[in-house]
Amino acid sequence: MQLVAVDPGKRTIALAVFDQSKKTMIGCQLTVLDGVRNFFIDARRTHTQVLIERPQVYLHQKLKGDPNDLIDVAIAVGQVAEMALANGCTVDSVLPRQWKGQRPKEVDNKVTLDHMFPHERHLLSRCGVIKSKRHNVLDAIGIGLWKLGRRP
Repeated sequence: MQLVAVDPGKRTIALAVFDQSKKTMIGCQLTVLDGVRNFFIDARRTHTQVLIERPQVYLHQKLKGDPNDLIDVAIAVGQVAEMALANGCTVDSVLPRQWKGQRPKEVDNKVTLDHMFPHERHLLSRCGVIKSKRHNVLDAIGIGLWKLGRRP
């Protein structure tokens, strides 16, 4: 069975794919919604569990960016869930505080990297994501590692 961890964004979606029986990552990517649609069509061949990060509203003093962007992210979450369900996947969601606590992104990205196997770091380096978007893929990987019990 596969686990697909999803970090949705306003314009792009990060995916990390894991083999649940081996508890190891087998791929990752940053894509747009059409790429997600094609991915889930291909996922029909295997039983796939999807875990999507659900947007979370933060206190005003911790808020970065436009709070209205959360609406677009919530819409993306719904679209990803709909595509996954339409292709026979099971879907669940997780709040950021559930899988990473209150750690800042830079600190948590390091936690994720520290819990990745060498071949998983190699897959990350080969997924072709520009440096400014790498944190999105690391979040998807972190969600998957958390679900598999491989990171705090």
